[in-house]
Amino acid sequence: MDVTSGNVTAPASVPLLPSTPAISRFFTDELTASSTPFAMRIASIRYSDDITEWDVLSLDSLMKCELAEAIIENHHPLPSLVFPDQHLPFKVDQQLLNSLSGIYNGHSWISPPPFTEAAYGKWLNSIGAALETATGQKCSRIWDSSYCNTPLPGTETKRKPDIILLKKSDKPAWPAVGTVGEVTAEAGFPSRIHNTIQQKSILTFATQPNQRFTISLAFSKDCFQFVTCDHARVVTSMRVNIDNSALILLQIVVGLMFGSDELIEYDQ
Repeated sequence: MDVTSGNVTAPASVPLLPSTPAISRFFTDELTASSTPFAMRIASIRYSDDITEWDVLSLDSLMKCELAEAIIENHHPLPSLVFPDQHLPFKVDQQLLNSLSGIYNGHSWISPPPFTEAAYGKWLNSIGAALETATGQKCSRIWDSSYCNTPLPGTETKRKPDIILLKKSDKPAWPAVGTVGEVTAEAGFPSRIHNTIQQKSILTFATQPNQRFTISLAFSKDCFQFVTCDHARVVTSMRVNIDNSALILLQIVVGLMFGSDELIEYDQ
């Protein structure tokens, strides 16, 4: 890693997110923001600053300022960029998807969940369980919805994530969150979903100094979107149907529930 020259070289196994123009108030030269914290960090809040309770309006205002010109939308290959085939613990293809006959019938999920946090957490865990049976491998993380109506402990800021991904041995708390999922019965991904994902990414960074970037899943009626947020930008995938893009969803679930810590962006 060459910090003095401004160049940051990531390990080969670490995916680099697409770059955006640097925000002018941070840089005077024509630089691009690296996908690691070294070239550009969120200036308003860091791990050591987690002593003040931020309300929703303050967080929204902070994000609007910090992420100006730093959002890349509808990035088609984003899931494959974050979870490339060669770094997944087993092959994810149509054959594997079709083998999950208890939950997938060849063209759609058999019992897609109703639009509640608990139902989505249970459904994603059922996919993980089916994958364990099909592959003989054990998933290391599970989804938890127990704090969808209660502020999750671990930070002064009180926020209630719909569902969170945790290691099986961890108790729910912000320092243990691997991924945040947001669920709504509304179609069209209302703006508050992206606002709350950005807010919860701040809390993840504030309580996990070894996190390179956050990964989130947003479900809006029968569609989903994959979202990453690093210390410089937000990148979103295209919005796709859970049945038409079942293989993409399976790839994401495998990466999140079975992947290594490094794969879901923890510094080792």
